[in-house]
Amino acid sequence: MLRPFGHQNRRTFYWTLSSRLVFALAFLQFQPLVAQQPLEVEFNLFNLPNCRQILIALNSPALATFEKRPLGECLKTLAEAYRVSIWVDRRVDLSRLVSIVGNGANEPPEAKTTLGRLVAVAKLGGADAGLIENIVYVGPADQIGAVQLAAVRLHNEIMTNRKGASNDEQVELRTLNWDEITTPTELLDNIQKRWSIKVNSELPHDLMHAGELPSTTLATQLTLLHAGFDRQVECNSSSIFTASQLVQESVWKADYADKEVQADRLAAARKEFPKATMLTKGKVSTVTGPTGFHLQLFAIRIPTSRNTEPKFTMNEVRAPLENVIGVLAKNLGMQVNWSDDIPQSKRQAVVNFGVPKAKTTNEILKQIADESGLKIQRQQQTIEVLP
Repeated sequence: MLRPFGHQNRRTFYWTLSSRLVFALAFLQFQPLVAQQPLEVEFNLFNLPNCRQILIALNSPALATFEKRPLGECLKTLAEAYRVSIWVDRRVDLSRLVSIVGNGANEPPEAKTTLGRLVAVAKLGGADAGLIENIVYVGPADQIGAVQLAAVRLHNEIMTNRKGASNDEQVELRTLNWDEITTPTELLDNIQKRWSIKVNSELPHDLMHAGELPSTTLATQLTLLHAGFDRQVECNSSSIFTASQLVQESVWKADYADKEVQADRLAAARKEFPKATMLTKGKVSTVTGPTGFHLQLFAIRIPTSRNTEPKFTMNEVRAPLENVIGVLAKNLGMQVNWSDDIPQSKRQAVVNFGVPKAKTTNEILKQIADESGLKIQRQQQTIEVLP
């Protein structure tokens, strides 16, 4: 998980002569209102293979439980348990305490996934989460769609400027890493050197923890770095990169082949994005809406085979064995049956227990059994604890 040290909040105010302002308002009164057309994307950042691959992982079943733990600790645990790269916006307060029970009861399928758990944890911490290429971005709740669109726009601009570029062209990906106590300007210099580019950008001073990103596009790296300062990067037809104020828009349009989207998911997606659309002509579907709408329609199915079980994580606790098993059962919506032959002293023995890496229910029960010396087995909706 990646996160800057400090926090700054700078704003720039623009003053306009009153006479010019009055003239502008008067002029606007006589102009017909024209709805701004959404960005039409030819080179789709979210259609890259690395994005499709991470979507499979993010759509896999997952469970998680945290009891009054800092948001930063929860995100780190999920990132390590499910092998997901997370970028946390510098404005997010990682010290906020989060409690979540991941038993999955009465939840829609998408909430029971790895991405669903990340979104839930982020929202409990006063933020939100969304995918940018193959990185989960955690940022202010009202910024996710705008930052996603900034990355989509920049990638489309970069690819459009490449001579002879085509949708089948192999997009260049590069890793990115930096040392402890790195400033945003130093990280920007690092990106410029790695990609042999020049970006017209001045970033405020801040300090960042050491971190690394897996292989990603230039667009994603520049967008994530600038997002925390309410900025985005654009690339003009001369391939000149310039940072500017983040545009508060989230809707974009792209065409998909019939096998790339699933029409049967449209009704569910429209519940969250009622103004978004998907129009199909022949074997091509045109999708218009925020990034979240595009991703919901992608042909990435949640695993449903009999051998696929949800995986579960728990932050480490020091508590009586009886309490540990009780918490696990509660999260799974199960009951616990203790054998009368197990003495109370054994049930109240204090243990250190945690599941830092995601495991299935049976794997966790075996871990508890191995550490306690008891026989623990699962019988339908009951956990049996035997001597």
